[in-house]
Amino acid sequence: MDLPTLQTWRTTCVVADRVVSSFLQACYHNALSSHFIDVAGFRAVLRATGAVVSGSAALRTLDRNRAHGWRSNDVDVYTPVHQTERIIRYINEVEGYYALEASEPYAHYSVSGYMQVFRYRNADGAHIDVVQSYTHSAIFPIPFFWSSHVMNYMTADAFCVAYPVHTLQGRGLMSPVALLDDQHAHDPTLAVMHKYRSRGYDFRLYTHAWTADATTECSQSANEGCPRTIRFFGDRYCLIGSFGTVSETVQSTECRAQPDKTRLVRWWRGGNACGGNCRHTHPGTIRTLPHVGTHRVNPEFFDTLVRGRVRRDSWDEYTV
Repeated sequence: MDLPTLQTWRTTCVVADRVVSSFLQACYHNALSSHFIDVAGFRAVLRATGAVVSGSAALRTLDRNRAHGWRSNDVDVYTPVHQTERIIRYINEVEGYYALEASEPYAHYSVSGYMQVFRYRNADGAHIDVVQSYTHSAIFPIPFFWSSHVMNYMTADAFCVAYPVHTLQGRGLMSPVALLDDQHAHDPTLAVMHKYRSRGYDFRLYTHAWTADATTECSQSANEGCPRTIRFFGDRYCLIGSFGTVSETVQSTECRAQPDKTRLVRWWRGGNACGGNCRHTHPGTIRTLPHVGTHRVNPEFFDTLVRGRVRRDSWDEYTV
């Protein structure tokens, strides 16, 4: 059963909510147990620091249809710039990991969205990468990923899938900055594409490239994959949810899907417009540079997202 179906089912009754919560908790525990002795302790550190888990560990946990036949080679932990030392100290002193030299470029990125990557290994050969964000938001580096299918994260208690329509169908939209001349992948990107293709994922430049009809053109409406749609984590295109029951989420005083309630991470994919009759193809707007930024916001904004996911038309319709 895929994640959207689970999310729908859990709303039908209290029993279904508990069953889904137990299943998701087990999936999360399974993703971490091969790397952490004390999974509950590590999640408590995530909760205290605002750090998140992303990369292949998050993808395998959240995309249930393609979770079989492969395991994540490592766990990627993303930390706010001021909390990295605290995470590293926990990994060293409690979990028994030792530092490795970080020599090769970090595979998930085409350009830098992070300050530094610290690599660790334990006696059993398990690997953990600690990615230090440039900002006080742990999720700031995630929109810099080379493809949309890995733009997901898990906090201590919740999850967010930035491109659920594509990701949960095994599809990834390539980031323009991962391409040469907006068309050809770099060698490091080709290598990681091959890895994810073996796990059941396919990649294109545009959403309509997956249609059977080669003449299909852009729908001309804002959608999760449009190069010009302004996105933010928690917007109406995201799939967010809690690993706990709905009652636990409502009673919580924190926005569990948002590791930092004071900073909004906003981005748009950028690159060439889709072509055809798309309103963005007129001269002067054929190509837009990708953009990622953070903005200070009122914490009540994120509380509104959790208390019913109220549609914010003032944000939904913003396109460049």
